[in-house]
Amino acid sequence: MNPYLISFLTLTTAYANTAIAKGSSHAQSSVGVYKDTDPDADIKRDVETLMGIYLVHAPRRHQWERVEKSRNRITLSVWHPVGDTGNTELITRAVKWIFFGRTQYAKGARGVFSRVPEIESITLNFNDIVRKNTRRRLNRRSKDRIKSYLSITLTRRLFESLDVQPIQDCVERMDCRRVLKQYFKNHRIDRRYIDRARRARQQ
Repeated sequence: MNPYLISFLTLTTAYANTAIAKGSSHAQSSVGVYKDTDPDADIKRDVETLMGIYLVHAPRRHQWERVEKSRNRITLSVWHPVGDTGNTELITRAVKWIFFGRTQYAKGARGVFSRVPEIESITLNFNDIVRKNTRRRLNRRSKDRIKSYLSITLTRRLFESLDVQPIQDCVERMDCRRVLKQYFKNHRIDRRYIDRARRARQQ
């Protein structure tokens, strides 16, 4: 493994343990989301804290905005309306959030891979809620049709082989298109839906 990455992971683990121990706002975001009877509840709560993706707490959070675990894979789905956000910015946000976390207090994938050794991959989905009547208020408990329009996966193997600097540079430039294409082979962008959602917003 890259020596720089080893020290990076060591520092991240220390910071992550401190953040969870202090009970950050990210740690509070999972309260009431996962049942204690769920055998993976503790891991899901830790992942929420480390990734910092969810800023809305239960019960205001939509029921499908949660961490899912399947064997050694983690998936986070977040409601992120397309709005007026350009494709480049959407891609950059996805890369930043999965790698570094959403906020300055989150540790992102580097924290998850350090704290939860069994996890081998993390997938982040940007989802939209499709409603025929755009003026109808969002019912966070209704059976809305969910559209996943951007998905990005980071494996432990890829993470351990990456140089952190190009990721940091593209995030600072607010343009991670090249990084996404070069490193994140397992990604999906529904550009047709994104364009359609923008046009609908402008009408």
